[in-house]
Amino acid sequence: MNSNSMAIVCGPRVCVYGGSPSSYLSQALARKKHVTSTASHLDDKDDDQVSLEVNRVIQPDRTIGTGGIVAYCTAFREDGRLLVVGMENGRVLICDAQSRTILRTFGASANLNERLSDGHLKSYETNTSSTLPIRTVGWIPNTNHPILKSKRVCWSGGDDATLRLWDISGLSSSASQRDGESQPLLTLRGHSDAIRSCDSFIHADGRIFLLTASLDHSIRLWDISPANDLINPYSHGNDRCFAVFDHGCPVQSMQIVRPVNEDNQSPIVLSAGGTWMKLWDSMAGSCLATVPTKHSKTITSVCLTTIIRDELVDGDDGKDGSRKVYNRRIVTAGLDGLLRIHSADDIFTNESNRVKGRIRLPYVHGIKFGKAISAMSFSPDFTRLVIGFSDGKVTVRQRAKLVVQGAKRKSNIISPKAGTFSFFTRGTNAQADADDHVVQVQKKKKLQKFDDNLKKFRYADALDDALLARDPNAVLAVIEELGRRRGLILALSNRDEETLEPILSFTANFISNPRFAPTLIGVANLLCDIYATILGQSEVIDELFEKLRRNIKVECATQKILTRLVGQIDSVMYAAQEQLDDYS
Repeated sequence: MNSNSMAIVCGPRVCVYGGSPSSYLSQALARKKHVTSTASHLDDKDDDQVSLEVNRVIQPDRTIGTGGIVAYCTAFREDGRLLVVGMENGRVLICDAQSRTILRTFGASANLNERLSDGHLKSYETNTSSTLPIRTVGWIPNTNHPILKSKRVCWSGGDDATLRLWDISGLSSSASQRDGESQPLLTLRGHSDAIRSCDSFIHADGRIFLLTASLDHSIRLWDISPANDLINPYSHGNDRCFAVFDHGCPVQSMQIVRPVNEDNQSPIVLSAGGTWMKLWDSMAGSCLATVPTKHSKTITSVCLTTIIRDELVDGDDGKDGSRKVYNRRIVTAGLDGLLRIHSADDIFTNESNRVKGRIRLPYVHGIKFGKAISAMSFSPDFTRLVIGFSDGKVTVRQRAKLVVQGAKRKSNIISPKAGTFSFFTRGTNAQADADDHVVQVQKKKKLQKFDDNLKKFRYADALDDALLARDPNAVLAVIEELGRRRGLILALSNRDEETLEPILSFTANFISNPRFAPTLIGVANLLCDIYATILGQSEVIDELFEKLRRNIKVECATQKILTRLVGQIDSVMYAAQEQLDDYS
């Protein structure tokens, strides 16, 4: 991203968004009806910041085609006019961001590779190009170096574990052209696995450094400063590795979290891989801190953001001029769909801890998404956060430039005047005032179907619905309620074979249950009185009545045995009591 535009690689094209206030993205972020306003969680929970998440598909302002080859990465030049694009086939494209014209093409060409019998291309170690995908591209920052000040140099690195520097001027010479293919200014080899991230900085002494992060667990620091030899300033590219840092697991992303200042202090490098981060002193080669994160899966991207908390003007700080109060935050994104925010103020403010290697990155807050995050980036002014997900969707969040600590955000919704129709139809999201009396309306409990029939005095239907529910307790409750209403005889009468079978079966099965027996004995007597005249007309009904008779006979025999046992126990207890009385 540059200050106004955003470029996203999506398959065989590069989509450019923004660039002017009239762009589709800018208009979508400006219109409240097309965005949802939520709290930005790039800081503490009590900081109420404006965040805009685009909820509809935004059309790109310009689309740059790559000839059917999948693009993997892209980067704007500082002025926003040129784009460098890394391709799947190992080529690097230099494109005009406005006219969409491809100006230069660097990398492998067909005549430098041998086509095998299976149709794949073979790349030799002796070649300066590769057909493996490019994973990271970027631009060398502007410098006053006598050789580089007239050049525009970009870098590319990818799965061939090699970093290359390209001169976009495309001047033809023996050093830059061979067999019709542009040759890199410098080729840096040293990694044993794919390069996933790269960044550059200019030291206070004028030297230019590149940092590369690789899946071989290492971060390498390269001194790419041109030599004083004007004929071949980039000779001896293989001995430019300045330092090697071991992260301990494959490094997916890297960030320079402190620029070089006037005291010639080396910048701090933040590497992210696995589920933790590490801070390195780039020049000393020492690890300043190991920071475990709250991620449960691999970290895919890390960024540094700056929040302006206050702006002191007119001598507020005891001087003439102005001064801004900042908060720095490190944001990490992972495959677990989580954004984790850590405070980086200790790096920028506490010099003593930095020297002693006691830097702390306390956890501040986080955001949870439902999808794995594959990429993340901030705009140069840190007001927009772009998040790319594994399903191909991109989310843009926006906040204000000045975020006052502890200040509450003003609501974008104007409250309607009390007493108007709009006031009473403002919706359930409206919040009550402090002096309002909130009436809690209890949700009406939904009645069962047999309860509705009882309210309508449809006793037979209520009993049938209770039997269909297959809940013995509900059937017992309905029978007791019918008994209290003196409607049990009405509910049991006038039944045919299909409607009589459920209640007769229920009575025969549960009449021996002590909890149901007191009620079902009366139901059994009523069934026998009502339907005694139809016995012998239906085999199903006769079998159920026979089952009822057997269960009652078994229960009566059981009760007789229990009664005899109780009598025996009573006689024994009586004899024991008499004997105890004689002893006393």
